[in-house]
Amino acid sequence: MSVDGDTRLIRVFVHLSVPYGAKRWQDSFKNGKLIGINDRLPYGYYRAAEDGCQIVYSEDKKENRLDRSFRLWIKSIIGVDLVHASRNRKGIYVPISFGLIRSCNILPS
Repeated sequence: MSVDGDTRLIRVFVHLSVPYGAKRWQDSFKNGKLIGINDRLPYGYYRAAEDGCQIVYSEDKKENRLDRSFRLWIKSIIGVDLVHASRNRKGIYVPISFGLIRSCNILPS
């Protein structure tokens, strides 16, 4: 993709909430654990690579009970998963970045 002769890739960082990190999603996809019709990566953003974008997904860190409790406690206080965002800060802070934060909460009806 080029704009006025510029051939640099557009780097897109897709920041998804826990447990939708790329590796965990791909493992669930391969093992048939995802319900419904799904893409190999969340929401199919990887398709933008065909248009000259470099796609980077957030990753989930393995957590023990204390790590998870702390992360969720902070999230309950400020309303944002700041710990998860901090763990993925290398992807968020890039020269050209379209950070997408999508919170996927499934509530019982």
